[in-house]
Amino acid sequence: VSGVLEKGSHLCDGLERVSKDRGQSLFMTGPPSMPYPWFEGDDSLFKIQRFCQLCTEEEVYFHPHHNWFISNAHDTESIDQAIAVADKALARMHVEEGS
Repeated sequence: VSGVLEKGSHLCDGLERVSKDRGQSLFMTGPPSMPYPWFEGDDSLFKIQRFCQLCTEEEVYFHPHHNWFISNAHDTESIDQAIAVADKALARMHVEEGS
C-alpha cells in the first residue's frame, strides 16, 4: 500500500470489514486520507467513545470526535495492527452489549 489515499482506503475497508464480522455498525466517511468514524444509531457518541477507549488500551489511538489523518508515516504493518486492535475492541463491545 503506497499513497495516503490507498493507505486510508486500506484502513477504512479493514475497519468496516471487521465491524461487520463482529456484528457492529462502524462506518467510515469522508476522504480515505482523513476519514471520520461513526456507529449507526450512536447519537450519544457513546459507542465511538467506548471503541476508541478500548483501542487506546491496546496502544492504538483513534480520536472519537474528529477526523482521523493518514500520513506517509503509516505503513501497511501499522495499519494492519490498528485493524487487528479494532477487531479486538469490537469483539469486546459485542460481548458487553450481550449480543
